[in-house]
Amino acid sequence: MYHLIKPGKYYFFYRFFVLFILIEKNLILFLALILFIIFYKDFKNIRHIKLILTIIIAYIIFLLILKVPFIYYYVLAFPFLAMIGSLAINELLKKFEKEKIKTVALSLIIILIISYSIITFEMDVEKVNIKKINELSDFIKENSEENDLIFGDYYIAPLLSLMTGRRIALNQVDTNLMTFQSMMDINKFIYILKNEKRLKYIIIEANRDLAYSKEFVEFTKTCKLLKIDKAENYGEYYIFDCQK
Repeated sequence: MYHLIKPGKYYFFYRFFVLFILIEKNLILFLALILFIIFYKDFKNIRHIKLILTIIIAYIIFLLILKVPFIYYYVLAFPFLAMIGSLAINELLKKFEKEKIKTVALSLIIILIISYSIITFEMDVEKVNIKKINELSDFIKENSEENDLIFGDYYIAPLLSLMTGRRIALNQVDTNLMTFQSMMDINKFIYILKNEKRLKYIIIEANRDLAYSKEFVEFTKTCKLLKIDKAENYGEYYIFDCQK
């Protein structure tokens, strides 16, 4: 129900952007689909064709029903892509008569897959400003008590909570703006948050979710803006002290 009632007015072209990012980040899975089309020989089997088409059509309908096609919805296709990829590799190996050549070919494929995964993972890790996150973590630990609470954007507050041992206020980990636009009254939530005496720090970014909520921005004005931390790669973190 939550995913179906998300506001999706401005997200039509976002579908294509998400699909592009997904293919770029998981290119090897989509190459598996191409290999399947090239090497799979049993397309004459009408039962297989019906099964494949049923899965594809069902998945397309599922994506069209969703108002906002976040990238994790597409992950549901990964097991299917992996299975047809394994079928394609199996058909490819059948072209080699000698077992030794099959073993070498399979080993090379496995090495390629592992190497690709490691390289793309490392590229993504480099984009994360670990230095800045560590600095924020150290700041919170040095300037708060263990019983204090923190709150903030969903992509930074949970990580800082794990790193510092400080719990998240009201246990509200999902602070995506759509949560408050569809399932939760943000005014009621802010009222409860205001009365949480253990709330110490709020950490948000200038151009992300909570910063686009006028109600939440007004609430942060009741706290003290301690500092603005600019990350080297991207991001500008605003740290508010609500205990002053």
